[in-house]
Amino acid sequence: FVSPKIAFSRYQLCRAIGWEPDGRTYRRLEQSLDRIAGTTFKFKDAWWDNGEKEYKSKTFHLITDVEICSRDQLDRRRLTTGRNEQQLCSVRWGEVIWKSFQDGFIRTLDMRMFGRIAQGRRREVPLRLYRILDKRFWHAPVARFNLSRLCIGTIGLSPTYSPSHMKRILDRAAALEGEFGDLVV
Repeated sequence: FVSPKIAFSRYQLCRAIGWEPDGRTYRRLEQSLDRIAGTTFKFKDAWWDNGEKEYKSKTFHLITDVEICSRDQLDRRRLTTGRNEQQLCSVRWGEVIWKSFQDGFIRTLDMRMFGRIAQGRRREVPLRLYRILDKRFWHAPVARFNLSRLCIGTIGLSPTYSPSHMKRILDRAAALEGEFGDLVV
């Protein structure tokens, strides 16, 4: 994190996230980056400012601009420079998120595990559970949850589910996340 601007090639980014680098995927990648750039995040006394060690109200964008090179631009660059330079795309982190990174408020994800979890047919609950447990186990080796608050309020299960149904869903999700150890509900 030397600069808020990140340069990359579409090929590199596709490989990093496990997508096949082809025309359809490049279009999907561009649409995804456009969506992220266009999304506004709003936090009401819920954004942790690690530099000032307090919660604040913030409204911001994760990335402020996206530059994606076209095939024509890449071909022109290759003709003028004579090199196969690939890093013609970039994104720039928004000021608020960049400050948060600079203040050291960032977590790494085990992308291999995340990828394994994301391959399932019913992947939304395991992915949410992975992020929640990752965050909670960062603070302490044991995490305690109220079953209905975790399932309904955090993971997004239906409030009509019985406690036994919620436990079955959590057990199935936790089975995918074996590296967290045993999840006791």
